[in-house]
Amino acid sequence: MSATPEEMAELIADALYPRLEAAFLERAENAAAPPELVTAAELARRYGRPARWWRQHAAEFGALRDSDGPKARLFFNAAKVERVLNGRG
Repeated sequence: MSATPEEMAELIADALYPRLEAAFLERAENAAAPPELVTAAELARRYGRPARWWRQHAAEFGALRDSDGPKARLFFNAAKVERVLNGRG
């Protein structure tokens, strides 16, 4: 007795499902986490340089501004700061 195309498709799907599920779960676990964004004050605590220094050097570290206003807060990607400080920027 031979299977219908629909039955064959279901057999194939049942056979592939565990492998596909495992592959998707592995990809989800290995997906890149969002970057850790920190303020100049946090960098001052971590590296011992004043927050003012970090604000003055914001462009070198690729800081992001939260608005266009004169009092916009700056956020730094912690991993990028580390790379720049280690000369791998």
